[in-house]
Amino acid sequence: FNKAAQTVVGVAILTAVDLLLASRATTLARQRLIRSIMLTKGFLKGMMKVDQSAEGLKTIKGHFFKELDELHDVVPHAAAEPAYWRRPFNVELYHQLENHLFNVKSHAATIEWALDLAE
Repeated sequence: FNKAAQTVVGVAILTAVDLLLASRATTLARQRLIRSIMLTKGFLKGMMKVDQSAEGLKTIKGHFFKELDELHDVVPHAAAEPAYWRRPFNVELYHQLENHLFNVKSHAATIEWALDLAE
């Protein structure tokens, strides 16, 4: 009986810790979206600055593109996550915002190309 009680207590503690401390995919998606928007802003500002170094802009661009890819990877996991008592994850909104950010990415690449040709 003692071993069974210890096992039940151990499983209960592990479950409680997992529920309290584990990061949720919805939280990660929200954080990635906010970071993507902030990096978009920084990338576009950096493109328009005359004194912005090429290396600095390349670094910001790399972070921006990487963040968009990671956002694209985490959204399906967030959509599959059960909501229970929380508000359900709005997949359609995240897909729309993600598509708009990818459009900004392609337009920014076009602008960057045009600015390189102008020099």
